[in-house]
Amino acid sequence: MVTSIFDIKEYKNKSESLGTDRVGYRSEHFIAVLTSDRIKLAEYKKFEGLLFEIQIRTILEHSWAEIEHDRNYKFSGILPPEIKRKFSLLSASLELADNEFNNISQLIDALKEEISNKTKAGNIDIPIDSISLRQYLTYKFGYLDKVEASFGVTKDLSGDLINELKVMGIKTLKDLEAIIPSDYIDKYIEADFDTNFAGLIRDFLIINYKELYFEKAWNGSWIGIEESSVDMLQKFDIDTDFLIEEYGLKKWN
Repeated sequence: MVTSIFDIKEYKNKSESLGTDRVGYRSEHFIAVLTSDRIKLAEYKKFEGLLFEIQIRTILEHSWAEIEHDRNYKFSGILPPEIKRKFSLLSASLELADNEFNNISQLIDALKEEISNKTKAGNIDIPIDSISLRQYLTYKFGYLDKVEASFGVTKDLSGDLINELKVMGIKTLKDLEAIIPSDYIDKYIEADFDTNFAGLIRDFLIINYKELYFEKAWNGSWIGIEESSVDMLQKFDIDTDFLIEEYGLKKWN
């Protein structure tokens, strides 16, 4: 991305200077200028010919750079062998941790793709976790304009939702699909209201289990219910007035 946006004059990969037997500061450095196309714009004209440096590194690489910089007066020069060894081990540990975080990230991406492919093929006998649940709901409902691809407004509630599903015996995506009303999407489009993945899941649970959901899984974890959600539940013959009174739910516009 950097090389496509800017005119690169010099590039250095600091990792390469370490070789294969040393550890230490790792980063990629670019010396660049703005491209001629950008310089044509009035707001960038004053930066014509000005060299600047872009440094790219991971969070852990940056942590090492900050520590090394702040304690340079201690870490510079020739250190006693036992301290130098500890210094090298620490740097190596950070590099290994960085690689493992990257590996985990790649595994998650691969798992997302696998679940997405299986879902599209109708193979949904997959255990529910935060990754599989998100991929499934994105495939099933992500195309709806007013469904936000999130598990909460202020924080990720996927863990809470998975626990609620588990309490009600919903442990796989196949179990979840079995409790989604066949006409839910049609009625949702007709109702025309905003929701998110958390709202969808709790709709499915209330529509299927009614009071049993509140008695077994709800546990007072939420009390606010929007009027639009009330209208939606009523389309499935849910006695929302009873639920609001019985469990102290608060209805808002």
